[in-house]
Amino acid sequence: MSQQPDVDLLQGPAPYAIVDLATFRLVSANERFTAMLGVEPDAVEGTELLGLMTGRQAPLCSPAMRIRGQLRRLPVLLVTLLLAGCESSGGAVAPKGAPSGSTAAGTTASPSPGRGRTPLLGAYYYSWFPENLAQGTLGPHLVPPRGPGIAYRSDDPRVAERSIAEASAAGLDFFALDWWPTRPELNRRIDDGFLRASNLASMHFAIFYETGDLGVHQPYNSVTELTPPARAHLVADMVKIATTYFADPQYLRVGGRPVVFWYVTRTLTGDVAAAVAAVRTALRARGFDAFIVGDEISWRVTTEAGVGTIAPQPARARLFDAITWYNLYDTSNPAGWGYGSATTFVADVAGLATTYRDSVGGAVPIVPAVIPGYNDRGARLGEAHGAIPRQWAPGETGATFLQHMLDQVALPNIDPRAPMLMVTSWNEWNEDTAIEPVTSSASTTQDDSPSGTAYTQGYRYGGPGSPELDVLRSVASARH
Repeated sequence: MSQQPDVDLLQGPAPYAIVDLATFRLVSANERFTAMLGVEPDAVEGTELLGLMTGRQAPLCSPAMRIRGQLRRLPVLLVTLLLAGCESSGGAVAPKGAPSGSTAAGTTASPSPGRGRTPLLGAYYYSWFPENLAQGTLGPHLVPPRGPGIAYRSDDPRVAERSIAEASAAGLDFFALDWWPTRPELNRRIDDGFLRASNLASMHFAIFYETGDLGVHQPYNSVTELTPPARAHLVADMVKIATTYFADPQYLRVGGRPVVFWYVTRTLTGDVAAAVAAVRTALRARGFDAFIVGDEISWRVTTEAGVGTIAPQPARARLFDAITWYNLYDTSNPAGWGYGSATTFVADVAGLATTYRDSVGGAVPIVPAVIPGYNDRGARLGEAHGAIPRQWAPGETGATFLQHMLDQVALPNIDPRAPMLMVTSWNEWNEDTAIEPVTSSASTTQDDSPSGTAYTQGYRYGGPGSPELDVLRSVASARH
C-alpha cells in the first residue's frame, strides 16, 4: 500500500530547554516549572540547552450513560520531562514481554521528524449529542442556568469547528474521539461532524475505543469477557478504525505510530494476550503499528479470570504500549468528595500512579489524566454522589482544582516514552467534567431544587470566561 506522510505531533522548531548541558543544572521553561524544579528563573540565560518544548505551529501539518470514575505516593520528580521529545539515538529494543514496536524502559518515543513539543495535551471528546443531554446535566438546574442547548449536535460540523477553535487556542493538541463497537450511528458522527470541520487542520485526533461495549450491549460492566466472537469483533473494529482513520494527516502519532485509546481494559477477561496479539498482527498485515493505550489504572479492577481486586494486573498492563486512567472519581468513597484541599483525593491519585508504575517495573509508560471537578447530580441525583467542586478550597475562584491536579499528578508523571496528558473531558456534560466553554452566566451556588442546593451542594458554578482553558493555556505556553 502507498505510504502516507508521517505526520507526528512531536515536531517543531528549536524548542525551549530545561537542562544546561555544561553543568547539568535544571532550568525552567516558565515560572511554574521553575517553582516545581526549585531553580532560579535566570538559570536559562547563557547556556547550551537540551530542547524540550517547542513553539506551537498552526495549523498543525443514545448509549447508556456511563459512570467514568471509580496508596499514596511522593510526587515523582519533574525530571521525567527531561528526555521528552528528544530524538532517540538509534532503534530501541523492547524489553522481554513488551509489545513489539514499543519503546524500552528508559528510552524515548522517537519523534519524526525533529524534536518534540511536549507534553502533548489531549481531551476526550464525545459524539453522543443531543441525545445524552436528555440523560440530565448540571447546567440547566443552575440559577441562572448554563450549558449546551438542544442545538448542540455532534453531527454538526459547526459544533466541531467551535470546539477545535477554542481548544486549539488554549493549546490543546488533540481530541480522543469515542468510537463504539455496537453504535455505528454514533461513529458516523465522527465522519459527518468532526472530520468535516473547516478548521480540522488546527487539531489532531485519535480514536477512543469503547472496549466495554464489546458485544455485551451493557457498557461499563465490571467484566468484559473476550470470548472468540468478542475477540473477532475487536480485531475487525481495529482494522476498520485503522483503514478509515490512521492515514488521515491529522491522526495523532507518537514516534510515528498511530495512537488508539482503549477504555476499561481493566475489565477484560479471558485470553487478553491472544486478543491483543491478534489485533497487532492484523494491523501490521495492513502496514500499521498502533500505539495502544490501555485504561488499566483504577481503584478496583478485574483479573483475567473475572475476579474483582484492588491489585494491579501487571501481565495485562504489559500488553499495552502505555497505560492510563480515565477518571478516578470514586462513587463509593465519600472521603474523596468535596474541596480538594480537605481530602486526600489528589494525593491518592498520584499514589495510585506510583503503585501501577512499580507493578510493571517501570516497563510501561503512564499517560496521566486530570479532571476539572466532578458533579453527576444533574443526571443521578437519587444516587447521592458527592461533588468535587472546581475550586480547590472555599472562597477561591477559577479552576484551581484542575491546577492542583496538573501540578501534583499530571506534570510529575509525564513519561518521555508516551509524552501526553489527558483531560477528562472536553464535553462530558452528564458528569460535569466538561471544560468546553458555554454561554457565560453569573456564578452561583443556587439551583432549582426545593432546597436551592440539592444539585450544587452549595459549591460555586458558572461565571464569566473559561478558567479551565486559561489553566491549560499556561501549561501549553511552557512549550513555546
